[in-house]
Amino acid sequence: MSKSNGSAPAAPVISRSTTTNIAGSETTAGTVVNVFRFGDDKTPVSSEPAPVNDGAWSLSPDNPLTVGDMVYAEAYVKQPNGSLGPPSARSASHSVTDSGSADKPVITIYTGQYFAGLEETPGTLVNVVNVNNHLKSVMKSPVPVMNGAWSMVADNYPANAGDTVLAFAYLPGPDGVPTLASGASEPVTVDPGAVAPIPPEMDYVYLDGATVSGTTYPNTYVTLSVSGGSGGGAKFAPVFSADGDWSVDVGPGVASDATFSATANYPGGVASDAYVRALGHIEMGPLSISEVGSRQVIGVAPQPGQHILAWRSSDGKKIVDHTMSGIGTNFTAPYLKGMTLADGDLLNVVAALPEYGSMTPFSTAPEGFPG
Repeated sequence: MSKSNGSAPAAPVISRSTTTNIAGSETTAGTVVNVFRFGDDKTPVSSEPAPVNDGAWSLSPDNPLTVGDMVYAEAYVKQPNGSLGPPSARSASHSVTDSGSADKPVITIYTGQYFAGLEETPGTLVNVVNVNNHLKSVMKSPVPVMNGAWSMVADNYPANAGDTVLAFAYLPGPDGVPTLASGASEPVTVDPGAVAPIPPEMDYVYLDGATVSGTTYPNTYVTLSVSGGSGGGAKFAPVFSADGDWSVDVGPGVASDATFSATANYPGGVASDAYVRALGHIEMGPLSISEVGSRQVIGVAPQPGQHILAWRSSDGKKIVDHTMSGIGTNFTAPYLKGMTLADGDLLNVVAALPEYGSMTPFSTAPEGFPG
């Protein structure tokens, strides 16, 4: 550790910044450290600076800070008369969190071009690194966490199938340089086929304007096909939906008995199963869910003899494919062999006309519903 020679000491380092405690290190012996909010350079957060002991310091603010506050530290040499000498250069900035460090992110989608997941610490950023590519980041800059979730389309170094990737959380800095704030997530192996969206719902089919629109998961491509009927078939170029809404202009001349099928995929990922609407045979719905278990779903269909289909939200896998009897509208549909629904996952259910495949709007409920 260096000693002060009357000049300003070395800049301190902040290693933890919570609402009630800020701590770090300082290389100049015999110094004290205080912390300031950005925008208030005159008033330190503590009336008493923290002494540096064995290269470390820690202080508690006079009043709790607010999560998201940006703070920095300065070091001083305490003079014989009790005054403080000139301040050091400022430390790197830190964002105040409600814990000593950010929670480790969780990766839930990992196609190689597109990654998404969860992060419980508010005000953080996330990036993904590729273990097989010298820990290079898939994004040039970390992406913000919004409502506990994050997603990114790789703009730097996309990963290949079979690569191992990790996610890290960061705290933002006003100087534009994020600070690492978490340990690595659990590793995942990139697999474009592991996770898909559920089928993209079709809300409207306009014959006069020849427009089909609907909803899907954000950051997905939707591919619409028209088949059957007297008008032949066509497949349209995929459209990208950043916010979950999608629309395709199919042009004039759509046959009145055409069938529309729509699939969705994450960038670089496999297509979902199809959502189907057959003109002239529109299911009115919606289906009603009474109970969602780990191995079956119970509900009421719009009419007897329906084809019950369901997909889980976590990975887009179809786990129900059940044809009702022709008597009554109540159904109990078991999950496909080997399929279960985990606690916290959502089940997305439709009823379809067996002859035409035309589907009701989705009805969605979590495992354990209605408990």
